Amino acid sequence: MSFREVSRSRSFFSPFRARRKRPLSAWLPAATLVFGLASFFYPVVTEGFGVVPGGPGDTRLVHFSLEHAHRFLDRRPLHRDFWNPPIYYPQRNVAAYTDTMIGFTPFYSPYRWLGASPTTAYQLWLPTLLALTFIVAYRALRRLFGVHRFAACAGAYLFAFAGPRLFNVVHPQMLPWLYWALACLAAGHLLLDPPIGRPEIPMKRRRLWLAVLVMALVGQAYGAFYPFFFFVFLAGLGTLVAMTSSDARTRARRLWADEGPAWALAAATGALLLAPLAKRYLLAAEKVGSRPLESIINLSPRLLSWWLPPPTSRFYGDIWRWPEVLGAPDIFGDRAFAHGLGLLTTLIAIAGLWSRRHRPAVRWIAATTAILIVLATRWPNGASLWVGVYEWVPGASAVRVVARFGQCLILPAALGITFFLDRPTIRNRLWPMLLVFLALAAEQSQVMRSWNLEEVDARVDAIVQAVDPGCRAFYLDWSGGPVFEEDAMWAALVSGVPTINGRYGNTPPSWHPMRRKSRQPSSGPPDGALEAWLQHHGVDPREVCRLGIAGSDLAGSTEVIRRPPPADQGTSCAD
Repeated sequence: MSFREVSRSRSFFSPFRARRKRPLSAWLPAATLVFGLASFFYPVVTEGFGVVPGGPGDTRLVHFSLEHAHRFLDRRPLHRDFWNPPIYYPQRNVAAYTDTMIGFTPFYSPYRWLGASPTTAYQLWLPTLLALTFIVAYRALRRLFGVHRFAACAGAYLFAFAGPRLFNVVHPQMLPWLYWALACLAAGHLLLDPPIGRPEIPMKRRRLWLAVLVMALVGQAYGAFYPFFFFVFLAGLGTLVAMTSSDARTRARRLWADEGPAWALAAATGALLLAPLAKRYLLAAEKVGSRPLESIINLSPRLLSWWLPPPTSRFYGDIWRWPEVLGAPDIFGDRAFAHGLGLLTTLIAIAGLWSRRHRPAVRWIAATTAILIVLATRWPNGASLWVGVYEWVPGASAVRVVARFGQCLILPAALGITFFLDRPTIRNRLWPMLLVFLALAAEQSQVMRSWNLEEVDARVDAIVQAVDPGCRAFYLDWSGGPVFEEDAMWAALVSGVPTINGRYGNTPPSWHPMRRKSRQPSSGPPDGALEAWLQHHGVDPREVCRLGIAGSDLAGSTEVIRRPPPADQGTSCAD
């Protein structure tokens, strides 16, 4: 064979083609990830890390829990008892009144140990978790379904950077779904048939994935309650749906016969690891009581909720200016009710799921999603089937915002997008795939809400300077709105002096009278509520610093003044 014939042969250039193509395909997931992070978080970089994603309320509350968990790991004096952070002083077990966030601390503490400030560590923590969520989702789509790289990138992009997901930047406990993705990956390896051309998973590796599933659920439970409950609830609901199939029942019996002891051991291990958290949550529930059913139903999604995009959407945001579309702005003005993915994304996702309807797993996921929508929706006549869930499902009474179940619809939508782009008629055509992805990215694009770092830090510094280090605790009588509760909480971290202030998802019952309903300045908490709190907990009023806010302009400088205790109670340490 001549050199010319050899040079034209496919085998001659195949090694060079492989080396030329491999880098492009390898960089595709990384490029998609960088695009997703940059399109949302770029204001943090362009503003020189002077703004923080989210808002000055719930964002700082969640950040406070993260920082408390980090300082607990560092064994700081004020944080050695994890369940008793330095707020609501001296109430005990208040960490169980909200999401503990310690499950997410491994992604926050390394930045703190490297010398980053709490704010910088938080600014890096959010994109880190979203990046890891994308990576795990990409691997799950590739390994469990054997799809094209581009299709897996698009599906993982939607799972990590969907508009309703990013809209929850003001509720950051709802933003990271890393453990959710990891649990889905592990469950898929254990329950789904491998893609065509791939062998069955060896027994030892199945044991490893079973351990990953347990640890992912435990990590999520110790991180944030809502996604943990969503996963367990949907897993149980999906199991009931699957058991209607004779094939699924046969597989379940075979699975139990082959691996029953391993699954039982995994369940027992998970229950043992969750027992301390469950005990603390139950103790807190005894104090604060269950949430009333009426308030839960009021925060259930309406039919429009499943289609309404977030108001920060660059593509659909103007819809929120049309009262005739919303119909009831007092209801849909709540952030929890915006879970629409966009018309084009929804239609493509439905088409993709329909193209794989022959797969039992796809039918199972679609049926479970449909049942969830029926159960969670508050219908036009005010009826809701969630009443039965509230009464019969353990933990359902702790789910205050049922509308947040809309986050779970991102998973079947991501699968649908992946399957649509993996169709033989599309998967080998670059431009159609790229156009679909760009349309998807445009519909999910969100304006990042943020708050100014300097203004908030100035208020906290003013409070810290007014706190006498010799005080046993301090109380800040705010007059500018509930945002000052977070100011006092962070001042406690900086000053090392506990505060009686606080704002968690639940509140100690005896603290309720101190909740101010007016934003007007006053000389103290209403109706002597502070004295009642101190007397209830046996705290000497003379050991408590009493601070007040002079002025209520959150955008301007804040002056903190010291107030003496009542005349008949002696001299305060703040004098």
